[in-house]
Amino acid sequence: MIRSLSHDPIALYGREPMHSPEKESPVVRWLTLLLLLTALLSAPALAADLDGTLKKIKRTKTITLGYQESARPFSFANAEGKPAGYSVDLCALVAAGVGKQLGLPDLQLKWVKVSVENRVQAVARGTIDLECGTTTAALSRYELVDFSLLTFID
Repeated sequence: MIRSLSHDPIALYGREPMHSPEKESPVVRWLTLLLLLTALLSAPALAADLDGTLKKIKRTKTITLGYQESARPFSFANAEGKPAGYSVDLCALVAAGVGKQLGLPDLQLKWVKVSVENRVQAVARGTIDLECGTTTAALSRYELVDFSLLTFID
């Protein structure tokens, strides 16, 4: 779990939290377990020769993460102008895992603002390595980029 910079949910998200850990549903627990299991099972794949994005990350010791400024509560710029939100927190966890698997304890996170219009193309072009927002996994987008496991259902 990552703690946000602010402990006041109203200041952070503009409203009361939708749930508390004490009332966490079995579905959320199951999805969390599934995400962790997927990460653990994919670890051996990283032991192979690197290419593409992972090779670039290892070479530059930097992962470039895209975020949207106004997609609360998933991705937004906080009062200090820094990336914040649920998807941003997930991306930070993924980046930490990538850094660990690549043997980069000092992996740098570079945050880049993206918009609804350019986020998919930014990943496809390699401008960002990972988009931390609210992008729907549409079939047309699968032609350009890959998607992580589902993290939110409305």
